[in-house]
Amino acid sequence: MCRKAHGAAFSSFARAAASDVRVTAGASTLRSYRSSPPVERSFCGTCGASVFFRHDAVPDATWVAAGTIDGDPGVRAESHIFVTSKAPWHEIADTLPQHEGYPPEP
Repeated sequence: MCRKAHGAAFSSFARAAASDVRVTAGASTLRSYRSSPPVERSFCGTCGASVFFRHDAVPDATWVAAGTIDGDPGVRAESHIFVTSKAPWHEIADTLPQHEGYPPEP
């Protein structure tokens, strides 16, 4: 689902505390929809870019589409998730942990 929403081999999201996420411009153009019962996705209604991902089971978190972040966010990839549904033509070539679904919560 994430791969299709991004239109790419994979999607990159940065998890943040929901209370730390704020839209400073263009909030009126954001549109949201339920891609599955527990998941809400938000996108720009003007250009269609994926912006946020929220999961009902983790209400205190918001995942921000990393490609929408200006500058260096100061974090790096920690793992690969949903690797069983990755694009068949994409090979994961690093040593980061791989998870079939969501990683275990710390």
